[in-house]
Amino acid sequence: MADTKRYNSNVELGGALKLGGGTLNVLRGGTATQATNKTTTVTMVPANVETGQITTSNEAMSQGQVKTFTVNCNKVSATDVVLVNHVDVAMGEYLVQANNIQAGTSFDISITRMSSASDPESDALVLRYVVIHGSHT
Repeated sequence: MADTKRYNSNVELGGALKLGGGTLNVLRGGTATQATNKTTTVTMVPANVETGQITTSNEAMSQGQVKTFTVNCNKVSATDVVLVNHVDVAMGEYLVQANNIQAGTSFDISITRMSSASDPESDALVLRYVVIHGSHT
């Protein structure tokens, strides 16, 4: 590979990364469960991981209501992108998005209740996220 550099166990590529088949695995994942409500801050176990699964509290939400919580993560940088998906229960009834990245400390996840079915609804959502390290250069 052209322009490939190794730093300890990391590999830096000086060109496009193409995956023609197979699986790209992001390691160092963790889990967390909110104990109190959907605005309770979470810390992953193990702490400060680039990928993880969060189970929210089952606090009720009505249509249009937004709840935001913080994920403690010292691995996130200002130029990073955090992707988050809702992967279980009440699919399509909630919009989830990552925002408010605080370099070296945390990011937020916002949950918006989109559906009015069975309003209000008390769902413990399962969310999965991954931090993609980026650059503006």
